[in-house]
Amino acid sequence: MVVFTSKMYKFSLSWSKILPNGFVNHVNQGQLNYYDRMIDEILANDMKPMVTLYHGELPDRIRQLGGWTNPLIIDWFVDYAQLVFMSFAYKVKFWVTVHEPTILCTLVLENSIPNQSGIADYLCGHHTLLAHAKAYHLYHEKFGHERGKIGITHLYTWLEADNPESSVDIEAVERAYQWYNNWLTHPVFSENGDYPHLMKRIVSEKSLLAFYRSRLPSFTQSEIDQVKGSADFVGINFYSASKVRGINPDPNDISFENDAAFQQTDSWPKESWTKSTPWALKKFLHRFNNEYLLPEIYVTQNGFIDNGDILDLGRCVYFREYILEILKAMKGGVDIRGYLAWSLVDEYEWKLNNNGSSGLFHVDLKDLMLLRTNKLSTKVLAYIYKNRVVDHMTKMLGNSWLELIYS
Repeated sequence: MVVFTSKMYKFSLSWSKILPNGFVNHVNQGQLNYYDRMIDEILANDMKPMVTLYHGELPDRIRQLGGWTNPLIIDWFVDYAQLVFMSFAYKVKFWVTVHEPTILCTLVLENSIPNQSGIADYLCGHHTLLAHAKAYHLYHEKFGHERGKIGITHLYTWLEADNPESSVDIEAVERAYQWYNNWLTHPVFSENGDYPHLMKRIVSEKSLLAFYRSRLPSFTQSEIDQVKGSADFVGINFYSASKVRGINPDPNDISFENDAAFQQTDSWPKESWTKSTPWALKKFLHRFNNEYLLPEIYVTQNGFIDNGDILDLGRCVYFREYILEILKAMKGGVDIRGYLAWSLVDEYEWKLNNNGSSGLFHVDLKDLMLLRTNKLSTKVLAYIYKNRVVDHMTKMLGNSWLELIYS
């Protein structure tokens, strides 16, 4: 059973390190040289680099100017993107503009602009989409001869009712789906562009109770046309299913979740990152594929967090079961071109205070050299990637299969 066609390594650049004050008048050439060597090393190992321009590291000077709530950031981001394209477009053929903009605008922004949900997050999302689209068109106008592809990655989840017998919870599921999954996807991949109709209607109705206009910004027709179709591929970051319930929000409490009148009953990200629901990915992929006019699809992030054991059997089973569901979706007509596991090494997870482990390689934070040790899951993925098969594995990774991957 064939899995995927090429080897790829995805990593993110740091706007803050390349442009310490945020603007192109002060370029850190040493940082560009570092990334240049890194890209060369990836290519030398017969892999394709997929490079993300923005992964949440905003230069402090731009943050002080309002960050993603300031419309001027659209041009500042495009200036940064142009510098990076000028430096690396001749050797990098896969680009991601922004990593998980929904999370950027609802959780990351929440930490820097507190008590502004329901206003700042919508501004952030609006400007992120316009910046993405402008960078996309810039790339194809000025660097299209390099024959590369540029897209965007989103965190998606499959949502279900906390109480399947409750019509209130069932209705909340659809609203949550529109707010979390479709808010910043619909303008790019739908036939008509713009924000989801349900979202526009609800935010407008709730806004007009106290404001003169909707708190959800409006696109001009020119902007709708610019954003629509502005991706050569879409990256799907997916972990697990979540449950939601309907709520009766206080009309005086303005917030993203209150607009949609739902509440998650499992905590994000801790519970989302520590459980396995592979069936949910297949359900999402089929709805996603049927709902939108999609270009190529890459699963750009998939994995989970455990307690850091070297014999990470849970992660081994997780990868196997999710890849099998992806293969089923591909047989059902979903155009998935690649699968990237999350993550290469244990990370410092900003929402978990490092209480957990997500990597294929364990990192000993108590060791001065940050000793790396490969976990059992490295052998599982290496076997899948090398042989392009998963179908003959024993379902629970029994002793005979463990002997095989240790041999």
